[in-house]
Amino acid sequence: MSCFPAPTPQPADCWRAPICGPPGRGRAKGPARGGIMAEPPSLAGEVALVTGGNRGIGRAIAEELASSGARVGITGRDTAALEATSEQLGESVVAVRADVAHEEDVLRALDETHQAFGPVTCLVNNAAVSGPTAPVHELSADAFTSTLEANLVGPFLTARHALPAMIAAGHGSIVNIGSVAGVQSYPLRAPYAASKWGLEGLSRTLAAEVGPYGIRVNVVSPGPTEGQRSTDVIAHRAEALGQPFDELKEQYEARIPLRRFVTGSEVAATVRFLLSDAASGITGQSFRVSGGMEI
Repeated sequence: MSCFPAPTPQPADCWRAPICGPPGRGRAKGPARGGIMAEPPSLAGEVALVTGGNRGIGRAIAEELASSGARVGITGRDTAALEATSEQLGESVVAVRADVAHEEDVLRALDETHQAFGPVTCLVNNAAVSGPTAPVHELSADAFTSTLEANLVGPFLTARHALPAMIAAGHGSIVNIGSVAGVQSYPLRAPYAASKWGLEGLSRTLAAEVGPYGIRVNVVSPGPTEGQRSTDVIAHRAEALGQPFDELKEQYEARIPLRRFVTGSEVAATVRFLLSDAASGITGQSFRVSGGMEI
């Protein structure tokens, strides 16, 4: 999720006004799939691991990578959702129940993906939690650290254990799923914002470390994205602010130049590009798929 919109209207100047230009102009016409090039890049021969690949953005990424020719391992904590996703995507996908905050689960996910398809060459660190919605002075230390364990320690663990095989092969690509909350302030969501800011730093440092081995590391940072996660985040924020849900959702949309939330498939198309050879010269960068919310 991205930074929340101010609960009170902004000044009505065209530079920062919530409503500026034709309303709804940025709405997607038909299914929005993004698209960086006319021919989507192939990932044939690659083995990908997508954490949190059983629902939401992660599921969209897993589907996109499988359709590109990759063989894909997906992780998640919900066994039923994992099985449903694996069944829908077919033989090119293997599902592993795992919590990325636990090192033994990460090792098992990498091992089972390796056994099914071979060593992982593409890693997508997508699994994350929303964390609590509260001001810092009301947060417990446990609430703060548990969010960082899932959103920052988890990506560290998966990268740490996926890298030896990539280094040995002299080839690999990692995409960490951040958030525009990781490039700006996010009042009432300090643990989440801190974890995503930290992920930006981890990714840039990792890119510098492993670039000499032929391994690339980038970040894709979505803004508000259609789906249950965004609905839940807005609902919790509306409750904390004492504001109607629909009113707050409209304020989110009004802060986005395209006047809409992005879709999981738009995020997935960007991930596919960055994992592919079409992005062979790109590393250490952060790509925001947000409808322009942070500008």
